[in-house]
Amino acid sequence: MDEHELLDIGNKTVKRAQALGADDAEAFVYVENQTTVQFVGGIFASRSGAVKGLMGAFARIAEPWIKKKGLPMMSSGMKAGVGIRSVVNKAVGFSSVSSIEEKRVLEAAEEATKIAKIRPPDPNWSSLPDAKTPTGEGGIYDKRILELETEALLESCSDCCVAIGDFDRRIVQAMAMITATSASFATLNTNGVEAFDKETAFTGFFEAKAKSGTEEVSSGEEFASRSYSKDFYSLASEAS
Repeated sequence: MDEHELLDIGNKTVKRAQALGADDAEAFVYVENQTTVQFVGGIFASRSGAVKGLMGAFARIAEPWIKKKGLPMMSSGMKAGVGIRSVVNKAVGFSSVSSIEEKRVLEAAEEATKIAKIRPPDPNWSSLPDAKTPTGEGGIYDKRILELETEALLESCSDCCVAIGDFDRRIVQAMAMITATSASFATLNTNGVEAFDKETAFTGFFEAKAKSGTEEVSSGEEFASRSYSKDFYSLASEAS
């Protein structure tokens, strides 16, 4: 969602609390989109000894094809929510909802205000934050992450599993998982705060399992970045 939409939701939430009797109010609005792909490749039966004889020989010949025929998993979804603080006579009420649907958001504002009305005043309460000039330097948002295709991420995971399996003949299983996330959030209150920001995250995890005789070992490597990077193949090798 864009800046205008999130600020509009926050503004309506704050105004609803005020209309119900809140002296002051503050809303936090959050929307997150996340895509995760995982590929479990290299269930290399011929290496692990699970397939013997003629079938084992065939598996060894077909191994390059087998490595690309792993188990894929894809998931994609959105999380959204609003948190609201209402202040009545120095008593603070809070409510939240895992939705940005207007009806449910306004109900959360009502609930926060009701809570504030039945609570005793807080003698230590001062006020909600005042508006300030942002001090951040940015650099936490990379629009390339929003443009990534799920199929391309899955192919990257598959390629990483192949790379893990090619590293050493003792590796009998490989797993690669990549997650791309984008989020937007806004904060508004009756003291003039009206802030919006957005962020991205690009993370991955790679795991390798090796077997030699009766001994089995496993290892993993991971990365986390605010921006898109293609340098995860080297990390897959590190796991190997």
